[in-house]
Amino acid sequence: MSDESAAPTGLTNKSVVKAARLLRELAAQPRGGATVTTLAKAVGISRPTAFRLLLSLEQTALVDRIDNNYVLGCELARLGRYADPHSGVVRRAQPLLQELADHLNESVTLSAATPNDNLELIAEAYGSHVVGVMNQGMRDQHYPLHANSTGKVPALRDGGRLGRARGLRASA
Repeated sequence: MSDESAAPTGLTNKSVVKAARLLRELAAQPRGGATVTTLAKAVGISRPTAFRLLLSLEQTALVDRIDNNYVLGCELARLGRYADPHSGVVRRAQPLLQELADHLNESVTLSAATPNDNLELIAEAYGSHVVGVMNQGMRDQHYPLHANSTGKVPALRDGGRLGRARGLRASA
C-alpha cells in the first residue's frame, strides 16, 4: 500500500489514516469479519476511536456490520472496481520498456503473477522487429503461466512442480 508518512505531518488527517488502517486490517480478517475490539487491538488504537470510525464507515457503506462483526462493505467493493492497481507502475515503467524495446528491436512486456497461477500483462512496448503475430493492446489481460514465454520461467523455477502440473518440462 502507500506510505502513510509521505505527506508532511501537519497536512495529514489522522482520522483518515486510522480509518484506512482499519479497512486494511478488516481486509486481512476472515470472511466473517472481526469485532471492534479485535480491529482496534490489531491497528493499535483505542476501542472507542475504532468504534466511531467504523460507525462512520458503516454509514457510508464502506463497511457493514453483521451482528457484532464488521466486514468490508458494498460501496468499498464498488469503488474498488474503478481503481487501476497498476497505473503508477505503468506510468513509471512505460518509458523504460519503450527504451528497451527500441534498443533490442523486440517486444517487451511487464507482467505480474496473480494468486491463481496466471500472469497479468501490465505494460507493453514494441520494437520494429516482430517475429510471428503481434497482438498489441493486450494490457490488463490474464494468461495462464504456461501460455507464454514470460510464464514458463516461474513455472519451471520452482523445481518443475508447477511446470509439470501445467505440462511443461525444462530442457537440458
